[in-house]
Amino acid sequence: LLNDFDSSIKSSIKALSLRPELNYVRMNLGIAYLKMSNYEKSFSAYASILRFSPQTEEYEGGIRDILELQMESPGVYPFTNFVLGQLYWQQGLYKKSRSALESFIYQKFPEEIWKKRALLLLEKMISE
Repeated sequence: LLNDFDSSIKSSIKALSLRPELNYVRMNLGIAYLKMSNYEKSFSAYASILRFSPQTEEYEGGIRDILELQMESPGVYPFTNFVLGQLYWQQGLYKKSRSALESFIYQKFPEEIWKKRALLLLEKMISE
């Protein structure tokens, strides 16, 4: 909340070293990296929650944070649509995931590799 991402990341990593099952900390880590435009680490932080069998409420909190970020800063953080697609996909909410990933694909984003990853997730959903 204070935009002190380095401190937030350091504290989150320490917390996870003590209690790796704290999925809300992983979500906070993901959004901090997202705000710093470190998309690979953001993606990894969100993907890592799967190892700890997240509850629906944990997903809802992380999704709510991303939706709030989109509302507070429209267009500033385009990677949020990719993350939403990822989080919905992890829960099996394929319709919502598809919508978020398609929004990501059709928006302006500087790194083409992420659009390719979004397309791969969409293809994976079709095959499941």
